[in-house]
Amino acid sequence: MLPLAAVGSVEVRSIVEPVHLFEKAPGEVVIGKATDIFPEEQEVLVEFEEGRNGKIRYHTLVIAAGAVVNIFGVPGAHENCLFLKEMKHARSLREKILLQFDRASSLEGGKREAALRFIIVGAGATGVETACEIHDLLKHDLSKYYPRLVQASRIELIEAARDILPAFDRTLARYAQLKLKQKGIRIRTETPVKAIEKGGFILASGETVNAETILWATGNGAGEFTKKVADRFGLTLDLAGRIPVDPILSVKGANQTIYAMGDCAAFQDQRGGILPQTAQVAMKQGIHLAKSLSGRRSRPFTFRSMGMLASLGSGSAIADLGTFRFKGILAWWFCKAAYITRLVSLRNKVSVAFDWLKVKIFGRNTARIDF
Repeated sequence: MLPLAAVGSVEVRSIVEPVHLFEKAPGEVVIGKATDIFPEEQEVLVEFEEGRNGKIRYHTLVIAAGAVVNIFGVPGAHENCLFLKEMKHARSLREKILLQFDRASSLEGGKREAALRFIIVGAGATGVETACEIHDLLKHDLSKYYPRLVQASRIELIEAARDILPAFDRTLARYAQLKLKQKGIRIRTETPVKAIEKGGFILASGETVNAETILWATGNGAGEFTKKVADRFGLTLDLAGRIPVDPILSVKGANQTIYAMGDCAAFQDQRGGILPQTAQVAMKQGIHLAKSLSGRRSRPFTFRSMGMLASLGSGSAIADLGTFRFKGILAWWFCKAAYITRLVSLRNKVSVAFDWLKVKIFGRNTARIDF
């Protein structure tokens, strides 16, 4: 739901849960950053917010460290791009979009054009959903205050591969591509990015494009703690920076004392493929491990996909449920229902529903809060 939070379709606090919500006894939740692991001592080195370091002993350790953005070695990407991996990224993107329209009001010519060009690198589900959400923000909300600037704005998707939404059925992907074009979103496939600069980027063809807002929405890599775990056990991470695990999600070589799940785990399914880095995989692995470690289940993890969804903005989406595929308004309502059911607390389910109702009645809040 990060693309929705990035434009104010839902509020950030409506889709996050406090970790203390799951605390059953005082002291069960410790806020800190795991920086190293010592398997022989069964200890994890933790860096706390005030700069103090400490070690925490464990009997069984579950690593759910997620993934970081993989820029594939593109120079300048870290320094000059926005990302959409965490809640703070959604807030930063929202502020950046609003700032650009405030700035563009006093600019002319090429400077205004660069200020109003919004580039999304990566045409997977995240990139496509974000492009559509930005379009809706501009069309339905910012056009009330900046009609001429919105008309002059441009949204572009840059994809190195031949097709957009590679994980989806091709019929659904073509439908999504048609919808994007109808919205005026430019799609450039087979267009690798060579370098990112302040105020623009360079394509592999040598073409230079001026743009002040560039969102990097492709690629996953290993975080520092994931790399430490791999080093300690002499393991080789896969291309997406994941730790190899066995059928019960135990880290190979850890004697079933350390487990990994979610985006940081490379789990091989029955067909020999590695499971994708998606929320539903992480959710099912978490449930499986919880039952296994509590003694209620002790068998290999198996995964059955619930399907894939991608919202294409107001009133349109695609749903690929394997044998059943559909699109349009029905898929959009299905997406809405899926979003609600995946939230944990009743409080957040109600909050998101009210956020959508507020947007429908009053529009998105376009006030800037970070000056």
